[in-house]
Amino acid sequence: MASLTTAPPENSTNAQTDEITDEQLVFEKLILRGCFAPSVENVTSYHLIVCGLMRVLQGYCEHLTAETLQFEEVPDHDVQGKRKQCQVLLTALKDVKCPFNIKLPDLLEANIPVMKPVIEWVLRKGLLLECEDNVGKKQHANYFFKTFESEAEATTEYLKRFNEDKDEHENCMPSYDMFCDKIVQNKLGGTQTLGVYLLFNKIGCVNLLLNAKPEEDAGESPPTPQVTLDDKKISVPTVEEIQAKDKGEILKYRNKLAERIEELDIDGIINSLEARLKKEAQAYFLTRKELIFIEGHVNTAEKNRPDKIDNQVASKMTENILALTNLIRVFKKGIDEDTKSAQSMVTRFKPKLNKKGKEIRDPKTYELYTKYQNFATLFQKIATDSDSLIGRLADQATEMWKVKQLDKEVENMEDPPELTSQDYFVPIDGSIADDIIRINYNIHNAVKEYSISPPSIKGAKDYYQAFVSYVIDSMSKMSEIYWKAELMQHNRFEEKKQVEELRQKMRTIIREEVKSDILTELLNIVTLTMHTVDDDYDKLKKESYKLRGQVLELLNASDAEKKKNNKKK
Repeated sequence: MASLTTAPPENSTNAQTDEITDEQLVFEKLILRGCFAPSVENVTSYHLIVCGLMRVLQGYCEHLTAETLQFEEVPDHDVQGKRKQCQVLLTALKDVKCPFNIKLPDLLEANIPVMKPVIEWVLRKGLLLECEDNVGKKQHANYFFKTFESEAEATTEYLKRFNEDKDEHENCMPSYDMFCDKIVQNKLGGTQTLGVYLLFNKIGCVNLLLNAKPEEDAGESPPTPQVTLDDKKISVPTVEEIQAKDKGEILKYRNKLAERIEELDIDGIINSLEARLKKEAQAYFLTRKELIFIEGHVNTAEKNRPDKIDNQVASKMTENILALTNLIRVFKKGIDEDTKSAQSMVTRFKPKLNKKGKEIRDPKTYELYTKYQNFATLFQKIATDSDSLIGRLADQATEMWKVKQLDKEVENMEDPPELTSQDYFVPIDGSIADDIIRINYNIHNAVKEYSISPPSIKGAKDYYQAFVSYVIDSMSKMSEIYWKAELMQHNRFEEKKQVEELRQKMRTIIREEVKSDILTELLNIVTLTMHTVDDDYDKLKKESYKLRGQVLELLNASDAEKKKNNKKK
């Protein structure tokens, strides 16, 4: 049996709970949180779920009174009674904003796989609320809101609170403080432990006055505790004096109980769990250090965060490029028509050849030919320049098209060193709470299996009661360590979540900066190009207007000359 109850190694990463059913696992969690006594047996699944949840919800359900949530035994055949009870529970779960969608049949049929996460959520919420009201829990929870200069300071403070802060639990035995402060701290053997509990049960209060322990390997037994009652010297037997009288059957019985205590190895279990939680406290400090590190980067980045560029700006710019391109194309089409007209006039006034193949140059006709030829060349140049402007705008449209790919490119960029640093991160030991559940399950199973009913000899019943008191105190200690482990895991997960949220926020800011820089530069270039193209387009329009005026003037002069000649005829 000892193998079942030995403490898990400090580097344990997976609680060995495969021998525990889901129903037993849920039951153990409720026991550790004080919803059921370990002595409760033959509990039904319905009783387990409904009664357990009601007991937890009594502490923090706002709109339903504790009396309303008081569990009452309902016979299995009373379906209506169960439905009514379950409806009250569903209302309470809704009141506390339970994130799980629970149906009435899940409660009535005691669907453990469905209800298990609900119970875990309710227990966690209840624990966090208890940390606001319960003096012992509040004192311990305050640790997670303190700041420390060094890892050593943080660890020392956590261990101090781990050993000193106890919740105010009504189910604890009167001997529990003695167990925490004296039994565990002094690592008494099984026989001494029984003696101390025996004496405590007799006089009701014990102060252990222990001398310093001998060095290891010194070959001496630890000194027997001496006692006083309420700090007053009262003549009472010492543990050593009481146990010195044990002979025969009572001695054998005492030794069997002492063996059970040593097999349970509660001291070793507590030391192991304390060591693991110490490592978690160290990891918590380091993660907090990382949190502060990244917070600094985020705050600086927030102050210098650029104004977010609306994607509509890029879309509007693209629309402007297309609009200007269309204007120039229409303009060029007109220029092409002017070019054709000028070229047709060039053909019309082109000098003719005589029979000998020589040009017949009429001075006036040749002058018109030369002028129209020049007009055609100038119009052609304007058309070519217009094509060049359209090409430049097409290049800018291509650049603006790249904006659509920008999000993907920026998202795939590598993170800077401050976002990839894992120097402070230590993986969360997520199995501590599960290991405590397994240990507690094994402890009370071991007690049930190996508990020895007191024989009918004088003093046996007192030893048996001392043994039972010790086991109950051990389970209370497991319960205390359990909620402290749950609180540690919750805060470590929340802290890691904050770090990841800050990392993501920093990623977003950095990518916004990069995107903003690229977009700003691109928009500046495109805007400048657009202004240049627009100016060049205005120049071309002015040239075309001037050229068309000259053509019109020439045509009018030609018409006037023609009319004059016709009158002479």
